[in-house]
Amino acid sequence: MKYTGILRMLVVTLILSLLLMAVPAIPVHATNDITLSVNSGQPGDTVTITGNNFTSTLEERYARIIFSSDQASLLQYIDTNVTNYKVLTSAIIAFSDDPSPGTFSTTIQIPSTLTNSITLGTVAITSGTYYIYVTITTSSGESDVIRSVATFTVASGALTITPTTGPVDTAVRITGTGFIGSTAITVAYDGTPVIIDSGSTTTATNGSLDS
Repeated sequence: MKYTGILRMLVVTLILSLLLMAVPAIPVHATNDITLSVNSGQPGDTVTITGNNFTSTLEERYARIIFSSDQASLLQYIDTNVTNYKVLTSAIIAFSDDPSPGTFSTTIQIPSTLTNSITLGTVAITSGTYYIYVTITTSSGESDVIRSVATFTVASGALTITPTTGPVDTAVRITGTGFIGSTAITVAYDGTPVIIDSGSTTTATNGSLDS
C-alpha cells in the first residue's frame, strides 16, 4: 500500500509537469515609454517627446500625440475617458528594420486651449496638471486606445506690483510674465473688479502683461 501511494504521487507529478510543458509561455510586452524634454512650462512653450518600445513593423505606424486636462489610464479611450483635449501632432514610429525600431521623436507646442469632443466648446488652459497621451495610427485607421501617458505641469504666471503700498486712489502698475497669451486681463482688489485705467487689457502673445 505504501508503494502504491508513492507511485500515484509520481504519476500525478509527471502529469502536472507535462501540462506545464504543454502550456505556451505568454510573451511579456515592453511598456510603451515616452519622455519629455521638460515636464513643466507655459502655453506656447515647445517640448520634445521621445518614444521607445513601441511595436514596430514594415508598415507605417504613427504615434498620435494628444494634450488633455482629463486623467486616464493606459488602455482607456480618447473620446470616452478623455473628452477635453487637443491633437497636437503625429510622429512616424521607426520601422522594424530600422537601427532603432519602435522609437520616435517629435516636438510639440503646449496649447492655450482645448476642445470638448462632446459639446465642441473651448476649454482654456490654466495652471495645473495636464496629460500627454499617445495613441497609434496605422493604415487601418486611428485607434483611440491610450498606449502611453506622461504628465505636464502648466505653471502659474508671475506678477509684479509697483508700488506695493499707498493711500486710497494710488495708481498701481501691474506687470507679469508666464501667462496665457492673447487673453483678457481681469484685475480685482479684495474680490472687487478694478477698472484698468491705462495699459493693455489683454496679455501679449508671449504671455506677458503691463497694465
